[in-house]
Amino acid sequence: MLKIDRLQLRLPAEYRDQAHLIARWVAEELAGMPVEAASTLDRLAVPPINAVPGTGGRHIARQIAAAVADQLNTRPGRDPQAGG
Repeated sequence: MLKIDRLQLRLPAEYRDQAHLIARWVAEELAGMPVEAASTLDRLAVPPINAVPGTGGRHIARQIAAAVADQLNTRPGRDPQAGG
């Protein structure tokens, strides 16, 4: 189970009104992704997500969630054979 205590997003101005929805969608996307983190992290930063202007908020959320899952599953020190 993945637990996120705080999610900080920096979004372009065109997504300001959707920020709370995008955060919720990120959580929903992560709930359905295989994340193999077996530890507690104080902080996890993901690289910027590039989106074409006009890209929907749901698509942005999917990209963010995929980047978070990728960071968790490929972080240094994680043994992919051990699953954690």
